[in-house]
Amino acid sequence: MPKIRKNEYRDIEKRREQWRRAANGKCAYCLTSIEKRYHIDHVIPLTRGGSNWPMNLALACVRCNTSKGNRLNWKFANVA
Repeated sequence: MPKIRKNEYRDIEKRREQWRRAANGKCAYCLTSIEKRYHIDHVIPLTRGGSNWPMNLALACVRCNTSKGNRLNWKFANVA
């Protein structure tokens, strides 16, 4: 695993905070307010041909993202 330098770690944290602010601090699936613990979810999972492009990423609470797994978001929404 490649080592992450301090300035790269700060950039990652800065991007994560920008995602949280852009989503108004709410989970894309259940709309609960997210404070500190959250995931950046792949709307179309990588295992299903999704990408790391910003349009395929969404802010998700830990509960929703772990429940969603590699399902597509519209299939997850029908179950949740």
